[in-house]
Amino acid sequence: MKKIVGHLIVLSLLCLINVNPARAWDADRRQPQSYELQQKYIHSFRQNAGFIHTERNDSIALLGDSLTTVLDSIGKYDEYFELKRVVIRSHILRGETRIAVAQSDMMYSKAQAMNHKFGMAMSLSAIGEVYSHMNRLEEAGTSLEEALKQLKDSSDNQILTKILLMQLVDNLLHLKNIGKAKLYIERINEYLSEDLSPVEQALFYNYNAYYCIQAGVPDEADNYLKEAWKLEPMLPVGIIRHLLITEAAYYESKEEYEKALDVYDRFFKGKAPQSNRGLYIDAMRNKAELYVMMVKEQEAFKQFANVYAYVKSVFNKNYPKEIDRLCTRFQADRLKFMNEHRRTLSNRYYVTGIAVCVLVLFYLIFLSWKKIFKLKESKRKQEEMRRKAEN
Repeated sequence: MKKIVGHLIVLSLLCLINVNPARAWDADRRQPQSYELQQKYIHSFRQNAGFIHTERNDSIALLGDSLTTVLDSIGKYDEYFELKRVVIRSHILRGETRIAVAQSDMMYSKAQAMNHKFGMAMSLSAIGEVYSHMNRLEEAGTSLEEALKQLKDSSDNQILTKILLMQLVDNLLHLKNIGKAKLYIERINEYLSEDLSPVEQALFYNYNAYYCIQAGVPDEADNYLKEAWKLEPMLPVGIIRHLLITEAAYYESKEEYEKALDVYDRFFKGKAPQSNRGLYIDAMRNKAELYVMMVKEQEAFKQFANVYAYVKSVFNKNYPKEIDRLCTRFQADRLKFMNEHRRTLSNRYYVTGIAVCVLVLFYLIFLSWKKIFKLKESKRKQEEMRRKAEN
């Protein structure tokens, strides 16, 4: 019996020896392919500041999770955290906010447990982008500033620092905090043009232009926009959309509303405008507010209704709790429009009333002047008749 058991043990060991090397060899054979693929995604993310993934988010989302699992298993944590950041951005762009929130939280917990500063920087950057996508801009700014601090402490990675600086500037400009935005704009402008990719140059020009619009110097914004549009042939679609939004804001600041409306039409007629859903909603809302400024009541009501319908249809499945906030904002926007509309009507009645009063006043003055003129003429004739009588 003991001999039989001994033989079985030996056979089992032989099987393990035969099987494990095969598995290890197979894993080693797959590892270079996985490494090349994840390096490709990371390089693409860095060179294009993430915007290239508006066109590739499906493949990133499907393959990224399996690639990050491989990186985690072999201990390549810098690559793991950066690729995880790319995957989360892909989920955000697809509107899968719940997944993005869950993965960001898990990534941050892992980085914190490992005391991995680069990992914490990447996870905070992802959390900041999730907050921005949900329009929680204050929380987004706090996360992004902490990410920048962690990245500075961990390494001198200029490419990722530039991406974080652009995220921060974008966040602060949306908050209309131009004083603080100026500090980060100045840091951005310290980079030399030859050290920037075409995408980075276009984004730098774009954020400088948007800053100038908010600072009340639209002519300088026009110069930045012209420089950015020179790079158009080298830019991905995601950057073009941002430039269109800024150009529309420029025309609004110049009160050239028809030109701004044309720019929004170009945005919506472009290739896959809904691929970046957050930017698409911003464009829809901006167009509605533009109609308000143009006093086009029917178009504004219709556009606000489109915003509400799109937000409800796209995000209801992904985060039903957050949809209440978005719907509340829509109602607030609509109430704002109604108040603006009523204010416009009141101003019209007020101006019309003043105009009527002024016209009546002028008419009364004219009648009084005419009566005075006749009285003077009558006195003159009486004086002339008196002199003739005396003679």
